[in-house]
Amino acid sequence: VEHGQIIHNCLVLKTDCCPSIYTSRKNIEFVFAPELKQIHEDRMFCDTDIKNVYMPKLSAISGTYCFDQTKLMKLDFPSLKTIDGRVFGMNNFERVNLPSLLTMTNVNQFFGCSKLKYFEAVNLQLIGSNCFGQCVSLKVVNAPKAQIGSSAFFQCKKLEVLVARDNDFYCNCKVCPKCKRMLEKCFLNGKLFTEMGIHGKIRIKCISIQKEELKKFLEKQQNLVLVGELLKKFAELEKFVLKFCQVDVYE
Repeated sequence: VEHGQIIHNCLVLKTDCCPSIYTSRKNIEFVFAPELKQIHEDRMFCDTDIKNVYMPKLSAISGTYCFDQTKLMKLDFPSLKTIDGRVFGMNNFERVNLPSLLTMTNVNQFFGCSKLKYFEAVNLQLIGSNCFGQCVSLKVVNAPKAQIGSSAFFQCKKLEVLVARDNDFYCNCKVCPKCKRMLEKCFLNGKLFTEMGIHGKIRIKCISIQKEELKKFLEKQQNLVLVGELLKKFAELEKFVLKFCQVDVYE
């Protein structure tokens, strides 16, 4: 397979840097680029039908609008440290976890991602200005080291959980928690999220195991009434844990 060749809607890139631009190409749904480390070109994949990419070594996107208005269903960039403005705008993913991300430059990095519900970047230093503008489904932001840029949550009216550095920032959208004077509640939920998130998955798995074991035991005793009552109690406990462990909800 040659570098730059498209096979069955899959673009193959073999180099660590690619100067080519594929804007508005509708015959690309996947990108296989195992050695790609940097993207410098503006709008490199903008307005394409790309659904998924394989770029395990990609560390920097310095071109604006790189994946803007694509059809990405998830972001799998384990090495990505730097992103430019409007890089992932107007996409379809619901959950984002960028474990290596440190820096956002310019603005509007995730603008208009209407399905995005959960964002995590535990090493990020700054959430860019208007980063999540019009992300109307966004509920959870987990970026404990990050300061918040102006209008970062513009029109994010569903934001409930915020883990970030508590700093004053400007916004006048009139509907986000900052404008509604509900930001303190988001930070409080964030503290609970952090405290419970450490052991949340273990607890949920334990609840699930205990529930199944209890069900089997009581079914053997043919005590169906008691089974129903106890399972309801376990369901209530499970909901309580899940409330602040949204990682499991969006996986």
